[in-house]
Amino acid sequence: MRMSRCGYFGDLVCYLCDAADESIPHLFFTCPYSTFCVQVVSRRLEVCIPVSDTWTWWEHFSFKTDFQKKVVGAVICALIYYISKARNHILHNCVLIRPEIWCKSLIPELMFRCKNVVDSNVLSKHVAWLESL
Repeated sequence: MRMSRCGYFGDLVCYLCDAADESIPHLFFTCPYSTFCVQVVSRRLEVCIPVSDTWTWWEHFSFKTDFQKKVVGAVICALIYYISKARNHILHNCVLIRPEIWCKSLIPELMFRCKNVVDSNVLSKHVAWLESL
């Protein structure tokens, strides 16, 4: 992505799927690896996150509560980070971690982080919702 803007024109194929040129829209919205990860996490959150247009969806989706919106927003940010991390892992270690395995480690970490940021001001029903995930 950034390498092509800096003058590097070597192999620019996506490291995650090896099927298309790497770009930000491809990496986060059309790459089979990232779409799989988004689907797994959205099933776990019981929220349908359409991969093709996450940002438009985010603006128009009505969440049940502001708390749920904050949790899902944090998860989307974490997904972006973890997809980038998976790509960089392949780049630097030449090892592809299957998305099923990647998501198995991703989901518990996401839940752990979300539960740790919950403060005493959060209603018990929101804590119960978070615990149920």
